[in-house]
Amino acid sequence: MEGIMMPRYGKNYCILSELKAGPVHIEILFQQNIYPSQKFTIMVPEGGYRGFLLDRKDSSFVLYDLQQKRYLASGEQ
Repeated sequence: MEGIMMPRYGKNYCILSELKAGPVHIEILFQQNIYPSQKFTIMVPEGGYRGFLLDRKDSSFVLYDLQQKRYLASGEQ
């Protein structure tokens, strides 16, 4: 996230806390580089939180926005 490696808290999830409002650039890396890294830009609302689920759709990775109930492809906001 923004050039800083964040720890995983379990095998399948990571919590990014205390994010400032505005765009945040996230790069998702996979163990043993089994897939290419995936880069996303998410918008963090003022005083709010966001929840995403990494998923595969049409043979590519996407983030599913749990609040807005829509998919976010790599490179979209």
